[in-house]
Amino acid sequence: MQEEKLRDELLAWQAGQRELHRWKLVAIGGVAALGLGLTSQQGKPQILVICLAPFIAAYCDALLRDHDLRIGLIGLYLLRKTGPFSEYERFIEADPVGSSRWWRLGKSASMFSSFGACALTASAGTYGLWFGSFSRQAYFEFGATLASAIVGAMLVLRVQTVFSRGYHALSKAAHADHV
Repeated sequence: MQEEKLRDELLAWQAGQRELHRWKLVAIGGVAALGLGLTSQQGKPQILVICLAPFIAAYCDALLRDHDLRIGLIGLYLLRKTGPFSEYERFIEADPVGSSRWWRLGKSASMFSSFGACALTASAGTYGLWFGSFSRQAYFEFGATLASAIVGAMLVLRVQTVFSRGYHALSKAAHADHV
């Protein structure tokens, strides 16, 4: 009975993770549209709003990696408590959590989409320099978006590094059970 509830919780975490991926795209897209002036009636860009995009991406990555760890922990508990239950669990047991190429694919896709948001943030800062004048405001926007992109990229790397330790610990625990 308890194992079935944990399996349901595992599915709920996975569904939540899918929704979080969607909301990451929606939030970054909304910030980009607002920053580029696509949503205002005057069509005037508000470039500094785009500075939020790297931080939204890093925050979503942290939540996604947390979901990965929780899913892995529930899976490891179920494996220890009941042994492999289904063909899927046997497949995961053969290719343990953390070392699975499927887990790395999701992690990499999330990380590189966040780096893409950081790169687009930095490039958006050049808008005022390309299409406006070389005014103090244009240089300020360029500096702010560049700084935001760099700090955001560093946060994304930090999130990946910290959660990689958790993956490694899960992988170690899964291997210890089967050696």
